Amino acid sequence: MTYVNTTESTGEELKTYRKKALTQEQRILEFLKQDPTRPITPSAAVRWVFKDSVPITSVRRALTELTNEGHLVKTEAQTRGPFGRPERIWRLADKYLQMELL
Repeated sequence: MTYVNTTESTGEELKTYRKKALTQEQRILEFLKQDPTRPITPSAAVRWVFKDSVPITSVRRALTELTNEGHLVKTEAQTRGPFGRPERIWRLADKYLQMELL
């Protein structure tokens, strides 16, 4: 799990941002593991996982990183977000669903 340093931060500030990003990804993953069949959208993650305490852009970054690392799957399904615009739906990767069956 990584932090994408688009702001060219350095030193302690960069360490803090990397740690926070890692925590966001871990929190999303752990939340979804509680109910492996539950799908999630970025806006739902902001509400359910973070209680509206992080920007949706951070959640989108975390979902993308988790997808790139093989933990999540970005589905083709969409739903209406809080502003009436379409939002993609993510789910846990099959490897987590298979663990539940064992």
